[in-house]
Amino acid sequence: MSIMALDSRAFPGGITDAAGNTGFVNLPGDEIVAIDLATGDTRWRVAGAGRPLLATDSALLVVRRQQRRLELALLDAMNGDVRNDIGPLPVPDWAADEWDTSGGFVAVAQPQGSQSQVAWRAVKRYHGGAAPTAEVLSGVGDEAGGTVLVDLDTGQMHALQDVDPSTLGGAELGERAQRTTSTGGRVYQLDSKPFSDGTTVVTLTASREGDEVPLWETVLDRRGTRRRPPPLRQ
Repeated sequence: MSIMALDSRAFPGGITDAAGNTGFVNLPGDEIVAIDLATGDTRWRVAGAGRPLLATDSALLVVRRQQRRLELALLDAMNGDVRNDIGPLPVPDWAADEWDTSGGFVAVAQPQGSQSQVAWRAVKRYHGGAAPTAEVLSGVGDEAGGTVLVDLDTGQMHALQDVDPSTLGGAELGERAQRTTSTGGRVYQLDSKPFSDGTTVVTLTASREGDEVPLWETVLDRRGTRRRPPPLRQ
């Protein structure tokens, strides 16, 4: 059965499928959470799954970091299981170091029938620490980018030499998805709320355009941000 790539929609923290039924949200730790957009129920969550790029009719194309490699994989849209390890992107060795840096590594995808074009860009940053040497600073600010064509049926991938990645489908390669999106008469908002007990709660809220009362609110993540106090001396 052929996998048909559909035009995914931008969504807070990720993307939705073309029908707008499921949202795929990227959380810290490269966790992906699939949300039923009609009810706000969590369909599945997988830690370390990567970042969602494109939803097909039955699968989810993601980019993920595996040690020193940045690679593409196809997940089952119903449960998040890996269906196909497509393989590593042709990125420079230092690109994996920029995975968690703001704007350090970004990628977007555009459907083409049973194929998808994936454009990526990496920018080398200085990560602080001791006073840098001239050798360390020499590569700071370097940029690299490219575009690959992925066959979603076979998992075959090859680089495209004549495609400018910055113009892929008009997609912006500079920023991650916005925190608020309006689609289908609804407004979806992703929020991080710190609490006095030191925890931060990430919520996704859906409401009708113009309404103040949400249709639903789902807690996607809850984690502690306050360090434990040092033990008392005896």
